[in-house]
Amino acid sequence: MKKIILILGLLLLVGAGGAGAFFYMGEKAAPAEGEPVAEVVEEETAPIFVKLDPPLVVNFTHRGNLRYLQTTLEVMHRDQEVVDDISLNMPVIRNNLILVLSDQSFEDLNTKSAKEDLRVKISETIAQTVPAQPPVEVFITSFVMQ
Repeated sequence: MKKIILILGLLLLVGAGGAGAFFYMGEKAAPAEGEPVAEVVEEETAPIFVKLDPPLVVNFTHRGNLRYLQTTLEVMHRDQEVVDDISLNMPVIRNNLILVLSDQSFEDLNTKSAKEDLRVKISETIAQTVPAQPPVEVFITSFVMQ
């Protein structure tokens, strides 16, 4: 008799646990009026990087001395068509970037904020040749001045 009562007690306990789990873990109710609805986030595609190779080299005259800037850039986008357009237009992009780089002041490029401003100018310059939404991201992977 004690075994039967013990078994019935265990069944009751397991049943109550299952019912509780069902109510607490079941489907969530619809959001109330005015409550924000969670948006479905689309999975982003992997970033595609294009290295501008060989490095870009420009010269400056600084206090009567000839100085050089050598920089390596990589551009990134998630759309293969945009990356293909970058590769297709690489001669135009490199030409425009050399013009932008050679227009910089040697003194100004010694600051971090100037390098960030230059990165933005480079991005804008590429966007003139290859417009994309979102715009192409630019990374300065090497920056040597002497």
